[in-house]
Amino acid sequence: MTNQDLHDELIWEDFKGLRDLIPKPGMKGGRYEFEAADIHEAVALAETLKALGRYQYFRGQADAAWSVTSTFARRTEAERLEALEAIQAFWLWVKNSPEMVPYLQSDDQIVAAIQHHGVAATTLVDLTREPSVAGWFATEAAGSAPFGSIYLLDHDRLSEFFRSISVGELKFRFLEVDVANLWRLQAQAGLFLEGNADLESYWPLDRIVFRQTGELSPIARSAIYPDRESHLEQMIRLHQVLDERGRRFEALIKDPMSPLRVYEVCATPAAAPSGSFAMSAAWESGPDERWDILDTTPTDARLQCATIENDLVALVELVERRRRSTELAMVIGDNEVTSGRFQALVDAIWAGMRPFPYTASEIARAITALARFDVFFRRFDLHAGKGTFELAEAYLDDPLEIEMGLFGGGSTRCCVSSARVVEALTESGRARLRLPVDTTASLLKAALIHAQGVRIGFFDEARFRALMVDEIIPWQVISKRNPTIYAAGQIEILGVP
Repeated sequence: MTNQDLHDELIWEDFKGLRDLIPKPGMKGGRYEFEAADIHEAVALAETLKALGRYQYFRGQADAAWSVTSTFARRTEAERLEALEAIQAFWLWVKNSPEMVPYLQSDDQIVAAIQHHGVAATTLVDLTREPSVAGWFATEAAGSAPFGSIYLLDHDRLSEFFRSISVGELKFRFLEVDVANLWRLQAQAGLFLEGNADLESYWPLDRIVFRQTGELSPIARSAIYPDRESHLEQMIRLHQVLDERGRRFEALIKDPMSPLRVYEVCATPAAAPSGSFAMSAAWESGPDERWDILDTTPTDARLQCATIENDLVALVELVERRRRSTELAMVIGDNEVTSGRFQALVDAIWAGMRPFPYTASEIARAITALARFDVFFRRFDLHAGKGTFELAEAYLDDPLEIEMGLFGGGSTRCCVSSARVVEALTESGRARLRLPVDTTASLLKAALIHAQGVRIGFFDEARFRALMVDEIIPWQVISKRNPTIYAAGQIEILGVP
């Protein structure tokens, strides 16, 4: 037996029982390496190896010259410190945001969300259980790379190896974590490899190398990166908006040429009256929607503008029918209301309200209010130097601009009818604010200023929910407030700017 024959037998001993089922891999740099003509052959081989039980996890990389390393490992020391600060900021925000608690209850869940939405560089490396998903990543943005690769990982062998070397500060592990409403993780059948060193310097990972021919995976990008956001993902985006806003403000304050100065004001908003409402469990727990059980296909449902404006019953029926779908309908009509701009507004209301336990009637009312406000906005030339409050004065009854402080930081504003705000207050809430029977917007504003804002417990739950549906949500959406809130539970303090 020649040395080559002996070498081959050793390989097949490691792939016992698979000689007639798979091509013989080569041995390069301490790893098994299969060769494939193109991405299709590479994915098919990975599928075969998975079906035979040899490998369970996969990772696609568009350039075979790249090693498998985390984003954190590729950063400079200064960038790593920035990443750690960003991770700490997100962690604190999660812990101070009641809406996030149902989703991100462990540090593993928090870091998984950070990784999948690019909040900060982490020590995680993305893996998938599906070879087809690895194939998508192996051809996406390949550029001029001549060869791509699909890495092959055996859970049992590597887990045993991780246990043997994870001593002292050296740590490696597979991280399989379920995060409710993290649709990207679910769409990609994802999990992670976590390590604080270069794994391939200890254990070169087996892989399939294929020639980049310019062909892409047949999988649509939206199947890998959902183009709709779950409630959790909307909240992550909210954090990113608030964080960026905070960074810009801090930079402005530190600028020696800036005329702005910061003064610390110690003020405590009025405490909620005793016996005020507590958020019901259905709202506190948050929605748990799985990407694989939602209807994510493009909708063929049509929504006439006339239906939005004149037929609430038909709109309610449509909402009920589409409740488990990520898209409501394609808005059609014969005027500018049906432009892509208004479609985007309807999509925003749908994505924001649908996951919450709003009734179909409430969602339909919000969409109808959105259409009514849209008529106002299109008739009012904001580019002529007019502000949204002047618009509100033209179309709302005794309007008031309110500011809502959010749990975890940040705030948003909208215009509402002052009478609706007063109506939403409980009797004890009105008494605490010392509001007269015939309260005007100016009196309400003065009371809110004097109270330094009020807690949500000042309001009746049902009446404030109606105010959210009819005015607060649609006004925020039409005026493109960022962030936009869709549930009362997000509000810590309600006051005036």
